[in-house]
Amino acid sequence: MSERKPRFVFVDALRGIAALAVVLFHVYSKNLLPMTGYRLPEPLHTICNYGHLGVYIFFVISGFVIAQSIHGEVITVRFAAWFAVRRAIRLDIPYWTTIVAMIGLTFVSNHMQHDRSLPMPTLGSIATHLVYLQGFFDYPNIVGVFWTLCYELQFYLALITFTGATQRLIQRVTIPAWLRTKWILFVPLWVVSLWVACNRTNLTEAAFLYGWPYFFLGTLVNWIHHKQAPGWTLLPFSATLLVAGALSQGNAHFELPEVGAACVTALAIFTVSNRGRLVSWNLGRTLQYLGRISYSLYLVHMLVGTPAMRLGIRFLGKAPTLFQALLLMAISTGVSIVAAQMMYVFVERPSTRLSQRMRSKTPVYDAALVGA
Repeated sequence: MSERKPRFVFVDALRGIAALAVVLFHVYSKNLLPMTGYRLPEPLHTICNYGHLGVYIFFVISGFVIAQSIHGEVITVRFAAWFAVRRAIRLDIPYWTTIVAMIGLTFVSNHMQHDRSLPMPTLGSIATHLVYLQGFFDYPNIVGVFWTLCYELQFYLALITFTGATQRLIQRVTIPAWLRTKWILFVPLWVVSLWVACNRTNLTEAAFLYGWPYFFLGTLVNWIHHKQAPGWTLLPFSATLLVAGALSQGNAHFELPEVGAACVTALAIFTVSNRGRLVSWNLGRTLQYLGRISYSLYLVHMLVGTPAMRLGIRFLGKAPTLFQALLLMAISTGVSIVAAQMMYVFVERPSTRLSQRMRSKTPVYDAALVGA
């Protein structure tokens, strides 16, 4: 068995930042602010209100990490099948556990407060959720963040498929030397995805093309890290992404703040890679810890953090002071982290170990992924 690929602790730290940002966004912008009308003083308001940008940081990170997973591999049907099985074990078990937990919490909540019941998911909704297809069948997400996981799965499949296709093309078709570069062969998909993302089309927004530019930007940075693409390529890809974001017509997930966050994330990884610090610059134990539990935190924070916030508002009233608002946010975030730690210890970590035991002869980098 070849040597295990390195763990990039800087990327783990970025993952921790992204997860915390998403939690604060839901705690504040989706609960405290609309329920009480209380607005935090600047810059806290802006920081929390733009916490949703953590999702797009995750997309870039996923592109980098999945590209790292398949770096140097010959993509065969066997490799793709093993990769899919191990990735499913690694990610699906915590995801399915969250679905079960949310259904259980909804059932309990509806029996405790009969005046305001929550809709229970149908069997069709549950079935499509299990295979990440709810968006294609117009089912509402059982947990609000699940839409990103649908994108993530499609990103993985698309990168594996197109990488394998480019390998076959280079091997079997006589093409000019300048076209035998992987990043050039991905340019048509990049152009199509930018057009889809910044225009209203008949294509369902559940399709991966709407988010592919974020993921591919991370993939490109990984190729640059491994000298499979020149460093200057990051500039035109980032520039066209920013222009597309400025021209976007009504796509809430493809505007300047979102594309800006993605470009900054890619630039940060690129810069630290150039300095040779990806495996050593960890940004502190706190971010490393949050990065380690980020997938679990992303999955469960709405299940426990939102009820904790709403219970606190009911107890304190809808006119909190600054101290009370910060206390409510701290409690909601803290409860979410505790629940994520439990999910990580009892579900995610055992799933990861099982995935590692099924490792094929070629090792795969096993960082926690989110979208996820």
